This record gives sequence, C-alpha cells and structure tokens, in this order.
Amino acid sequence: MPAPVGQAEVVRALGICLAVLLGAWGLWALGAARRADGAPVVLGRLGRVSGPTSLTLGLAALAVAYHALAYSVAPWIKLLAAPADLWWVVAIMAPGAALGALALDRREVRRSRDDGAGPE
Repeated sequence: MPAPVGQAEVVRALGICLAVLLGAWGLWALGAARRADGAPVVLGRLGRVSGPTSLTLGLAALAVAYHALAYSVAPWIKLLAAPADLWWVVAIMAPGAALGALALDRREVRRSRDDGAGPE
C-alpha cells in the first residue's frame, strides 16, 4: 500500500505546476516581444501591449516561476533563490513591475489617443 501523500508534498507539486505554467507563459510573452518589432503585442486577456511591456511581463513571470520552482524543489535540489523568509520581496517586486508596466502602457495609449483626437 502506498504511503499517504502529505500536505507538504501537495504544496510542492502545486508549486512545480505553477512554476511550469508561469515559465511557459513568460517564455511566450518574451517571444511575442521579440517578434513585435515596435508593433503592439496581443497578450490574450491583457489585450494590446507594447513590446517593452510584453518583455517586462515575461521577465516578471519567469522570475516568479524560477523562485516557485526553487522553493518547491528545495528538499531535493538546492537552487539559488531568495531566502524563504524574504519570499514577500519576490511576491511584491514581480507583480509591481508587471502592474507598473501595464499602467504606463495604458497611460501612453490614452495620451496618444487624446493628443490625436483634438482639433488643431
């Protein structure tokens, strides 16, 4: 009879799954930024974003994916990661970079739309 699966193993498995999904999305966003050549990039539900914003989103997703993987496989493999007691730094910095890039991108679109809409 197999040993029962503990809560720690379930959390580790979820962390690995999260890392794989975020990593794949991050690589996709980086590829989209690379292919953009200055044109807007369509990132699913996020809509149209600039190439630099797509790059920032991809790098932020890859950073979170790496740390999720490093924390999840820590009992088996030692990877370089932020100390476990500083996980909140990763949890704030990556979404902060992503949200900041999206906000600035939306602001730029609004500003260019307002500048072009007025009579001259």
